[in-house]
Amino acid sequence: MKTHKLIVAGVLLLYLAQEALAGNIFILATSRRDPRMYPIDLQKALRPENNNTPNAIVSRSKVALDRLDGRPLGDPANIVISEDGKTAYVVNHHGAVDNDEFLQHGGRGNIAVMNVRKMVKRQHDNTADALERHVDSGDFGSVGLVLLPGMFIIGNAESHLTEDGGNRITFVDRKTGSFRGEVQLALGSGGSTPCAAFPVLCFSQRPAHVRASVCADQRYVFSRSAALASPSLGMFPGHEQHHARPRQRRQDLSIHR
Repeated sequence: MKTHKLIVAGVLLLYLAQEALAGNIFILATSRRDPRMYPIDLQKALRPENNNTPNAIVSRSKVALDRLDGRPLGDPANIVISEDGKTAYVVNHHGAVDNDEFLQHGGRGNIAVMNVRKMVKRQHDNTADALERHVDSGDFGSVGLVLLPGMFIIGNAESHLTEDGGNRITFVDRKTGSFRGEVQLALGSGGSTPCAAFPVLCFSQRPAHVRASVCADQRYVFSRSAALASPSLGMFPGHEQHHARPRQRRQDLSIHR
């Protein structure tokens, strides 16, 4: 696939970053199934002569080391830039997986800690030079990410080897990568369509062929599995993105979908 077609088809999330010395503004684009980040020169991208060309792509940064047989690994689905603009935190939805082989949901997520300055340098093209380390997300199907001083807040939208059942928000230390705790979100009350309660296990015993359909109110996901003894439906929170803001008159933080 040509590079420009890949960008058009695969970009899930864009983030603007400013290179400190040159003052250039770059788009940092995740390409999801292509496990590389694409820094794009914004000024070049806006020029008419570069329309439908890869001319504005500065480099491609791998979000994980290649497997020993040379296969590229990673599943970049989200990106957040550090407060000082020097570090990119890239959420690998299913961790360091081969997307041609891992054809399901519920992989263990991680965060690729990447050097922004190296990401936007052409000499580091198609390498993992910008990758500094990986941080385990603490759960499965990770997407949402909030930065707090010293802490990652990570939204994990899936369960073990299945797309359904994710209701965990994990707290991970930014410096050490240590798991600090988690919140298990309550199941939905039904909204416009009643849903029966369903216990979410820490380690899923359900098969990977769980079927899902979107709720009528678009806020939650129903799941039905052939392994369930009852035909009742469970409903799980769809928390792929979240943010934190200070509560009024208090110093603590509240989490919002």
